[in-house]
Amino acid sequence: LKKGLYRGASVTVLRASLLNGAQLASYDTLKRSLNWNEGPALHFFCGFASGVIAQTAVMPVDTIKSQMMLGSGWKDVFATLRRNGPFYLYR
Repeated sequence: LKKGLYRGASVTVLRASLLNGAQLASYDTLKRSLNWNEGPALHFFCGFASGVIAQTAVMPVDTIKSQMMLGSGWKDVFATLRRNGPFYLYR
């Protein structure tokens, strides 16, 4: 069952935790530091910027998650990183 249904589940949980943490933290930090009046422009900008920040933080984990769900183990992930370099995670 571990090789089927739950393949990549631990990486998926890590990805979700990292995404939510990065998005909430960056949204709140941006909202406090901008000193704009409360309104749609503030929420739109903070939401957009926090989404970009969160996705940038999560992209490497998302690439690893995709490889894990395709059936590659950690050994194959590390071999791919050695072969293609760390920027492979941002493809």
